[in-house]
Formats: sequence, C-alpha cells, structure tokens
Amino acid sequence: MGVELPEPIINERALAATLTNEVGFGGSIRLLKNIAGLWPLQECRRAWARDGQAYEYADLARMAAAATPFSAILDPDAFLEEGGMPARISAWCRKHGQACPEGPGEMARAILEGLALRYRQVLEGIEALIGRKLNVIHIVGGGSRNQVLNQFVADATGRKVVAGPGEATAAGNIMVQAIGSGAIREPRRGPRSHPALVPTGHFRGRGPARIGTRRTRSSRRPERRIARYRSARSERAVSAFMRTPCVPRVGTRYAKSVRYGFP
Repeated sequence: MGVELPEPIINERALAATLTNEVGFGGSIRLLKNIAGLWPLQECRRAWARDGQAYEYADLARMAAAATPFSAILDPDAFLEEGGMPARISAWCRKHGQACPEGPGEMARAILEGLALRYRQVLEGIEALIGRKLNVIHIVGGGSRNQVLNQFVADATGRKVVAGPGEATAAGNIMVQAIGSGAIREPRRGPRSHPALVPTGHFRGRGPARIGTRRTRSSRRPERRIARYRSARSERAVSAFMRTPCVPRVGTRYAKSVRYGFP
C-alpha cells in the first residue's frame, strides 16, 4: 500500500515504519508499505483443495459475505509462510485468546476483515507521515476483483475505493512502452485512453465516515444501519490490533477502545 509523491521521504519515522521509496514512471516516487494481501486466503484455498474441498475465489467471497462478522481479528502480516494456513490461523487465534473461525466462510471473512483493518492502519500511518489526508484508495491487480474485500476496505477506512484494472501490471507496462516509443504523446492522458486501464468498480463505506466511532451517520436511516458484532473479546482484539501504529508516535487514535463493524 502506498502513495505517489514527487520526492522521497527519508527520515527516522519512515525507517521505523519499514516504508520504502520506489522510483516510478516519470521520476515519481511511490512511498510503499508491503502488506501480505490475499496470500493467507490463497494458502487456505490451496489447503482446502488438498483436503477435497475446492473453492473458486468467487465462492469464498460469497461465503465470507454471509459469515459471522469478526469471528476473529487477524493480523495478515503474521501469516507470510506457506503451508497449512487454516491450521496456522486457528493456532494463532488460540494463542491470542480469540475464537477460531469455523469453516471456510468464517475463515475467509476473518482474513478479509483483518486485511481491511490493516489497510486502514497503514493508511493512517502514511497520512501522518506525509501530513495530509488521502480520500481515494485504488486497489489494482487480481485482488481488485474481490468485491467483498473492496467493500470492507471502504467500510473500514471511510474512503472511496476505486477497483481495477485487474491486469494493471501488464497494462501499465504496455502503456509506458507506448509512451516511450512516442505512440502516446501525452503521458498524463495515456492511462485513460485504453479500456484495459479503466477501473471496474467504485465502493463507498456503508457505515460512518470513520468506522470506529460510536455514533454513525447511517443511524438516521434504519435500513442502512450496520450490523455490529458485539463480542467483547472481538472488540478487545480489534482495539489491540489497531493500537499498533504503522508509524511510531502517530498519536492516540490507535489506543482508543473503539468498535468496528462491517455490514
């Protein structure tokens, strides 16, 4: 997860947060924080398939959407090794005093919710570092096809999420080559000139502007109220997870005991 900047940020806070400065097209800089992404779900899917339960990603997304919210709060970056992912997630939950997700649906949902919360955590840390708010999150690549994750990210961050394109790496490579060869003479308009680079979806939070506050704007419209999972154990787990900032000494926002929920 990162943000495009005109110049690199090189200081002690960026170093402590393990942020990198990657040079991009036109001399731009992408301030970046690596996150596990959908790797834990991919590994779970592989493990289930070996046990005779083969699921498509679309099936897992549907099952996750219907599963109980916050059966566990996972840190996706704690699961970087391959092999035996469902068992490793259950062991991690027991170690941290949480209930283990039951079945593929709850497991998939816990992974997606944990990833969405991790996005928010990293987003707020980057914002504190650059000194401004980022109002739009772009999710590209294969993960952008997971509409449940896209919606969870919008719900958790309170920001607009623009999904797609799914083949961003390949399409972007082709566009840069076209610009370099002179086939596209206006670089800033290049990415908008090909259907392969057009976003495939837009998502907005269905709850409050900032998930985590006790008062929600959606409470004015009962049909849009978010269903909160009020397990005290899960609330403590969310609070503990968000208490660890991406950037040290960001502020007290991570130490607040707050409630998080997704519809």
